[in-house]
Amino acid sequence: MIRKSALVTLLLLTAGCGLSPRHRVWYDPARTLEQAKQDIERCYYEAFLTEQGNAFSPGFADDKKDPLMYVEISAQRCMKQSGYSRAWADELGPAVRQEAGFVHRMPYFIAGGYPSLPKTKN
Repeated sequence: MIRKSALVTLLLLTAGCGLSPRHRVWYDPARTLEQAKQDIERCYYEAFLTEQGNAFSPGFADDKKDPLMYVEISAQRCMKQSGYSRAWADELGPAVRQEAGFVHRMPYFIAGGYPSLPKTKN
């Protein structure tokens, strides 16, 4: 029951942030939106696999009480290690696309640039 209530609370808090014009997204100016999506999905999958294997990291005293929080914290660490930082969505320029989605029912907000066009010789 605690697990379901924690998930509902997390979803409501995150959804509330998503409806706000001023929410935070994972962003790396060197990456496209497609790359950001692959990275966030990889980070969440790795976090879920670690949680499922009960391979909790040292320093997470409440991991076993709240596995969804562990997954969220692990995914955040992974994104930071992958070169992403949190940016305010409304401060990104028009050349940046944004997307919201879910991985295993965990919401995410990402941003990235448009793919580069192939260079042609004149």
